[in-house]
Amino acid sequence: MSGDLMKATTVAVVITDTFNKNFAPVCSDIAPCLMPLVNRPLLDYTLESLSFAGIQEVILFCSTFADQIKQHVKNKSWPGLSISTVISEGCYSLGNAMRDLDAKGIIKSDFLLFTGAAVSNVKFQKILNKHKYIQSVDKGAVMTLILKEAGKRRKTNAENVILAIDSKTGRVLCQDKSTTKRFNIPLEIVLQYPSIDIRNDLLDTNICVCSAAVPPLFSDNFDFQTLDDFVRGLLINEEILASSVYSHVLLGDEYTACVNSWSSYQQVSADVINRWVHPQVPDNNVQAPYTYRRNNIYLQQNISLSKDCKLLQDTIIGAGSQIGNNTVIKNSVIGCQCKIGSNVTIKNSFLFDGCIVKDNCTISYAVLGSVSQVGESSSVLDGCILGPHVVLDSKTCVKSMLLQASESKDKVGSQAYIYENKDADDSDSDYEEDSPNEEYLGLCLSDDDNEEKDGVAGSESDTSLSDDEDHHAQTPLPDDTNLFYSEVVDSLVRGFEDKLLCDNLILEINSSRYAYNVSVGEVNFHVVRALLTLPENEDLEKLENVQKLGKYLQQLKSRLIYFLPILKNYVRNEDAQADCLQAIEEVASSNELFGKVAVKVFVFLYEKDILAEEEIMKWYHNLSDESESLKKQLMPFIKWMQEAEEESDSDSE
Repeated sequence: MSGDLMKATTVAVVITDTFNKNFAPVCSDIAPCLMPLVNRPLLDYTLESLSFAGIQEVILFCSTFADQIKQHVKNKSWPGLSISTVISEGCYSLGNAMRDLDAKGIIKSDFLLFTGAAVSNVKFQKILNKHKYIQSVDKGAVMTLILKEAGKRRKTNAENVILAIDSKTGRVLCQDKSTTKRFNIPLEIVLQYPSIDIRNDLLDTNICVCSAAVPPLFSDNFDFQTLDDFVRGLLINEEILASSVYSHVLLGDEYTACVNSWSSYQQVSADVINRWVHPQVPDNNVQAPYTYRRNNIYLQQNISLSKDCKLLQDTIIGAGSQIGNNTVIKNSVIGCQCKIGSNVTIKNSFLFDGCIVKDNCTISYAVLGSVSQVGESSSVLDGCILGPHVVLDSKTCVKSMLLQASESKDKVGSQAYIYENKDADDSDSDYEEDSPNEEYLGLCLSDDDNEEKDGVAGSESDTSLSDDEDHHAQTPLPDDTNLFYSEVVDSLVRGFEDKLLCDNLILEINSSRYAYNVSVGEVNFHVVRALLTLPENEDLEKLENVQKLGKYLQQLKSRLIYFLPILKNYVRNEDAQADCLQAIEEVASSNELFGKVAVKVFVFLYEKDILAEEEIMKWYHNLSDESESLKKQLMPFIKWMQEAEEESDSDSE
């Protein structure tokens, strides 16, 4: 590669606005890019990411809260970064921003397009160099999309994108974000490119490398409002616009994410706390240092922890905060100067600076905006979002609500009113993964509730840990087959909850299969095993035995009916049926409830032509003594099949 190619541009354009109200009412009086993530403004992560990546010049494009952003940047410094601000009030989309930059003539060379809510540890210089090289080969190359593999991350509906990519060059040939069953590729593309990758396992990071031709292309095409509009328009009108788009997939240890919804806020917060974004971790924050304890517990200075409080895993406590007696905090972020009373439970929640939670409260899957207050014996649950200065009275229970302090027609507390999103049906944002209606639901209610790790007790919180304890224990990674199985379970759970098309889930499963190089037999076995062992929708332990069994069977049958297309796709021949039967046998031996209803599963699979009589018989007669209980359960069904076969034979005679 020549020396000119190595001199890649070091300019980044950061769009600080989200062009939506996904974070309302929390961001009613603050720029979304200044909202705290793990007690640090989002924009700080973005600028540190760029500094870490070797970017030298940053252009902040502001359309709202410009004075706040300028003052924030002025009060801090990022070594090696030259930061300038462009203000364009009334700008309502990425397309408008690009057209404004074009009109001002600011962009003279290639640049990195960023959001003001991006968290990354990627050194983008090599991607910039790659884009420059592509331009030397393809003069029409105007953009390189930066993508990452989804892995086990929960994908939202809007992220369910399918890409057709030239295997040799990485050129994007087709993009489809629709929810139709089929992905159509024009015949001329198939004939032109000898090898094409179909990818349904990628996430768009909302970061891309752009040539100087991108702003003029937005100016020439006023229907381009979002990045998706731009990419789709170029692919459809490639010959007319003479422009092409390429892709770059990040490596496994490279992290980049955009915080543009509460679900992504929750996910990225967990990633920061679990140190996936190193060096951007709380204890590396020089301006507001934390002490790092085992089990991902981070404590700032001047905090007060009562003797009987308990901090469980993945918890952060900001400076000056107080925690009362018998209070339990898990998987949560507590801001600075917060006051938490006694007998309080806080799980999977985010409390911004200055919050007050009085005694005997429960906070679960909630966000409490700055200086909000929850009265005694109250509950804030199931995705509730409290805006700044909201006050809930004592003995109040709120679920799945957005509350604001300013008056509206529906009053919930002395200073708590239901927030109404007047613009919910008028959103055309680029950095918006889902419609506001979907994102306003708040945090994802999907706690694993695995066995809790040992936490930090209040009386022991200031004891020093050894160097070995201060760092992560090196746990062995699971093998590829286990990783594949985990991804299958994740896809099926999400597919059933969100009612995704089975065809799309099959694409995801196949992508995971190729990623982990899993054999066909293992795929069949683990898909069936996953279908039969998905978690129940409700707690069955509270029911009586008869009710429990009936409810379990009802839930199992509904899943089997829903996923029938997946069963038909994978259990298609004798070998696959043998894999299916082996999976059923294993689940029956390890799951007492399933063992009691296994015969009904066999009847269902037999009636739906998933399992053939001869394969069932062959498997049944080879069952080991360890499966004696299952054999007894199936005996009436086996006898019925034999009698039916004998009657059929006699009728034919």
